[in-house]
Amino acid sequence: MERSVTGYLGSVNRWECDENDHLNVRHFAVKANEALGNALEHFYPETTLELVSQHIRFLTEARVAVPLAGRATLHGSPDPATDSVVVSVELINPVSGTLHAAFVSTLRLPPDTERHDYLPLREEAAPKGLPTDTQRFAEQSLTAAYAAGMWDISYGRVALAESLVDDDGSARLAPEHVIGRVSDGMAHLWSRVRGSAESGEPQDRQRGEFGGAALEYHIDFAASVDLGEQVRVVSGVEAYGNKTLTFRHLLYGADASRPAARMLVVAVSMDLGARRAIAIPDEQRQRLDALLLRS
Repeated sequence: MERSVTGYLGSVNRWECDENDHLNVRHFAVKANEALGNALEHFYPETTLELVSQHIRFLTEARVAVPLAGRATLHGSPDPATDSVVVSVELINPVSGTLHAAFVSTLRLPPDTERHDYLPLREEAAPKGLPTDTQRFAEQSLTAAYAAGMWDISYGRVALAESLVDDDGSARLAPEHVIGRVSDGMAHLWSRVRGSAESGEPQDRQRGEFGGAALEYHIDFAASVDLGEQVRVVSGVEAYGNKTLTFRHLLYGADASRPAARMLVVAVSMDLGARRAIAIPDEQRQRLDALLLRS
C-alpha cells in the first residue's frame, strides 16, 4: 500500500484570510482535515477512526491565491501495544515547494485493525516549543478554570455550517471549528493581553499595524459538542518569552464539568508592515505577569 497520498488540492481564497492578510488557522485546519479524511479512506477503507489529538506547526504564511496541496502520510503506530496510529498532513505550495503547515493527527484504531511499522516525522512537522504537559486541566470544571485565571473569549452555539454530520443524521462540532472558535475569540484575548482601546480592541490592531500569529498548536479532543449545543472557550496565559506567548484554551459544551477540547498554543505578535515577529514590550510583560495561570 502507498503510505503517502495527496488528499487535497486548492488555494488560498481572499475570504479565508484574516486581519493579518494571510490564511486563517481555521481554514488551514479545514484544508488539512479534508486531506486527512480522503487519506483515511485510502489507508483504512470502510473503517471509522476516532481523532484523539492534533499537533500543528504553522511554518510559513500562506497568502491570497497561493496554491496548496495536502500530502498525507501514514506513519503507523509509535507503540504497537496501543490502539493509536499517527497520520501527518503537510500543506505545501506544489509550485514553489514551500511547506506552509504540518498537521500531525493521532487517531484511535478499532480492534483488530492492521498495524504498520512506524515511520518517523520529518523535523519540520515534529513538536518544537510547546510544554509537554498537555493533560493539564483535563478534568477542570469551568468554575475551576475561572478560578485559575482563565477568562471567556468565545461563546455561542454550534451551527450546522461548523458541524460534521454522521450517517445517522446526528451532527457535532467539527475539529477544524474547535480551532475556529478560538480564532473567533482572539480579539478578546489580545485586548486583555495588550491593553484595550475604548472599543475593547487594541488600537494598533484596529489600524492594521500589528497582529498576532500562531506558530504551534496542540489540541486534545475529549468529547463531542453537538449541533445546537452551547459552546464556550476560556483562555489563559501559560508562559511568555522574548517574543513568544504560550496560551491555554479550554472548549466547553453544555457539560461544564470538564472540557470537550484542550489546546496549547505558542503565538507571537506581528509587525504587519515588516511581516515579522516583534519582541514583547516591558509594559506588556507587567500585564502578562498578572495574567499567568495560577494552577
